[in-house]
Amino acid sequence: MTKASPHSQSTQRIPFNNQVYHQMIQDRTPVVISSSDLDFSFSTYVIAYKPKSQTLILKNTVPLDHIHHLAHKHSFTISIPLFHIHTTTFSGDGFHFVFPINRIERIDSSREFHRFKPPQSQAWLHYHNPYDGTTKYTKKVLTISQGGLSFETTFNSKLLHPGQRFTQASIMLNNQLISTTDFTTIYLKQHFNIDTQEKFQVGVKFQTPIPQITQHFM
Repeated sequence: MTKASPHSQSTQRIPFNNQVYHQMIQDRTPVVISSSDLDFSFSTYVIAYKPKSQTLILKNTVPLDHIHHLAHKHSFTISIPLFHIHTTTFSGDGFHFVFPINRIERIDSSREFHRFKPPQSQAWLHYHNPYDGTTKYTKKVLTISQGGLSFETTFNSKLLHPGQRFTQASIMLNNQLISTTDFTTIYLKQHFNIDTQEKFQVGVKFQTPIPQITQHFM
């Protein structure tokens, strides 16, 4: 599979610490690839970095029946720790993706609040079905900030579609309650993890920002 964007590739060289890429390759650090007009995202990892051409080579983890959705997209974002890498073109051979780097920005520069990634399996969100008030759900928190959080679920539930409001949800860290809040869902997106398993990622916005929540993740 090969694709070329009709948009011109920026020739600007972007100063960046190459050691970041080498460490990601060594650790097989998961990265997330998304597009504003793509209805799913996927996790993968960097296989190689070519500094002269400023190109990233990543493992293709997209299911075969979803690859064709990438063919006509002209803008992709690769999310790595602390940074968003933007590209306007890519190519692939079925096993790998090749992404020329077009632009890099710090993630916090485009967000109102700094976002933290809790230690794995230590932060949880508990909420109830707003219609029956009794059915309880427990979800692992992926990222969190003063203004909201994201979590993962294994099913596409209408209950979690954008605009749904929940009250008296509990945020737990190491089995301790750190906050209670009302929230509204802002997105529900299909996501394929690094093992090509289908998940769904949900983003929520707190009704009121919680400044003190950050002290638990500093």
